[in-house]
Amino acid sequence: MIPTTEQRLDHLEEHARRAEQRLRRLELAVAPVPAREVPWVEIPEHVASPAAPPRSGIGEPPAEVVPSPPVEVGSPVPPGRSPAPPAQPAFAPPAVTAASKPPRSLEELLGGQVLAWVGGTAVIVGLALLFALGVSNGWIGEAERCLIAAAGCAVLLGLGVRLHERSGRSQAARAAVATGLAGLFLTLTVATSHYELVPPAIGIGLAAAVGALAVALAIRWAAPVVAGLGIVGALLSPVLASVPFETGGLWFLAVASAAAIAVLVWQRWSWLSVCVALVATPQWLGWLDADRAVSATLLVLVVFGVLQVVAAVGTVLRAPDDGLPTLPAVLLSVNALVLGVAGWFAIFDVSGRPSAVAWLAGLAAAHLALGLVARRAPRLAADLGILGLTLGVLLADVAFVLATDGVVRALGFAAGAVAFAGLTRLARDATRDTAAAASGLGLHVALAVATATPALETQTLLTGGTPTGGAVAMLAALAGACLVSARLAPAYRVALDVTGLTAAAILAALSLDGVALTGVWALEAVALWSLGARGDRTARQAGVVHLGLATAWCLADQAPPEGLYGGVEDLGAAVLGLAALLAATGRIAILVADDERPLVLGALALGGLYLASLVVVDFGVQDVREGQLRLSGLWALVGVAALVAGLRRDVAAVRAGALALLSVTVVKVFVYDLATQEPSYRVASFLGLGVLLLGAAFAYQRLRPEPPGDGAPAPQ
Repeated sequence: MIPTTEQRLDHLEEHARRAEQRLRRLELAVAPVPAREVPWVEIPEHVASPAAPPRSGIGEPPAEVVPSPPVEVGSPVPPGRSPAPPAQPAFAPPAVTAASKPPRSLEELLGGQVLAWVGGTAVIVGLALLFALGVSNGWIGEAERCLIAAAGCAVLLGLGVRLHERSGRSQAARAAVATGLAGLFLTLTVATSHYELVPPAIGIGLAAAVGALAVALAIRWAAPVVAGLGIVGALLSPVLASVPFETGGLWFLAVASAAAIAVLVWQRWSWLSVCVALVATPQWLGWLDADRAVSATLLVLVVFGVLQVVAAVGTVLRAPDDGLPTLPAVLLSVNALVLGVAGWFAIFDVSGRPSAVAWLAGLAAAHLALGLVARRAPRLAADLGILGLTLGVLLADVAFVLATDGVVRALGFAAGAVAFAGLTRLARDATRDTAAAASGLGLHVALAVATATPALETQTLLTGGTPTGGAVAMLAALAGACLVSARLAPAYRVALDVTGLTAAAILAALSLDGVALTGVWALEAVALWSLGARGDRTARQAGVVHLGLATAWCLADQAPPEGLYGGVEDLGAAVLGLAALLAATGRIAILVADDERPLVLGALALGGLYLASLVVVDFGVQDVREGQLRLSGLWALVGVAALVAGLRRDVAAVRAGALALLSVTVVKVFVYDLATQEPSYRVASFLGLGVLLLGAAFAYQRLRPEPPGDGAPAPQ
């Protein structure tokens, strides 16, 4: 029931009376009251101060009330008294906050907003069904249908604007405006692209005018319903009208998308960007599904891709803070992915691989340019620049992978790793820029490793065959890139050095064999230890690894331990390999610290003994038993000599090593030689060992160090 004018006036008078009463209460609350006129107010016991004097009874005043003299503002406080607290008003009006606003009831939500949205949607769908029904039954001509629909939508639009401007904000008026805008766009789309009643230039111009009107009204009224029904309805008009995916229909879609992006950027309505992406993208992707000319395909990709980029950048510009919102970042990334994949397949089917690769390269260059501009623009978030550069690099890598193969691809990724390592030094922001450059560095190193790994021939590595030139070049590029990048990006030196040195070690294993491989690994160990002596801990550890690799390879290939029994296959190679190891160990002994030098010297002595043992067993020996007799004599002689040297120099480590060697010799003679040697060799072995051991015992007794406390006078 609609209230009459008299009822409305009574309602207004009642509101005015209540407002006057509230105003009087506020005036009484803030008006100053003289101190002498303030009556005594009883304080209830449950809120009385514990320090207050006791009362004789409920409702009785205190036994003695001493009134305080009035204190003027600015006058000093008398001694012994604390300043009086400021007077509080007897009535504090409730604070007016957003939370005190009464919530909207379900009836208001349904009647004032939901019905308007549903009604507008129903009108748009009804117009589309009317067009479809008229076309199928042939009731009226094409021109008449379009004129009737356009006139009805214009009337609905004008009526909604008039009601809104004259009667105040109304969801129904806004829904009527949105419905009229969507209907006009739908009518123009059908008349231009389906019936061909309007030339494309005029139709697109009229659609642009309708879109501009929609943008203006949505911004002027801040009305989501105009954007939701009007502009999104315009985006759906080609689908609702069953317009074929032709260039004309796509231009209408582009105009509607531009209008939506203008509104979402101005009003910061992020949900509208999602609507544009979800509604427009499937339509132009469906148009690309058919074989189109390369020029038309590129035009469609560029137009809709630029619109999405503008939406993301505009949203960042209008964002209240300096960071990069999540939604624009996601939409920009998805847009790059969609443009790359859709453009590749669409162009590849029509023009082949070179054109498709060129499209990816151009797309990568565009995102790189966007990243550089965003990094230098003060109003744009720095994260937007990082995101643009990241997307550009990823697209460039994909294009490079599709355009190259083999050695060229590995060289390109290696060069990319070095470039990103250099960027870590040029980064302005120690957190975001360095992290982005480090991510690019790690990505390109991983790509270089992934490219080189399939080229490694496991059979060649294990059997010692001839490797391919491509594998050697890939490993060389990977090793060089990692080692150079480690110098440019010290923060990631450990990982880069480990990767580069591993690649270098594998490269040496593929390229070299025999003594040459032992020598190269030993030489690399010396070079790395030289770097380690300057404070590079990683290089020092890598030197240990390379020396271990050289030793393992020499013992497996040139000087195997079984050579101590029957000799080696090639004594010359064994001598050269062990000599390279001894030379490298000797050089490392000079480079190491003083506390580590005894261990290295012990390894050097053990290696020298092993080399001498192989020579003694193999050189000029006609029988295995003769070689074993020589070996026992050598070990006993070296043990005695080492013991004497340790006694004369007073070096406990040398003495311990000598005694250990003599113990091994005794076990060998008493266990192995006694069981396997002929009587003559057996006698010679025992006699020689016995004489040497007696000499060692005599030397020890003469040269042994003084025990602690020897020679000191006994305590009294």
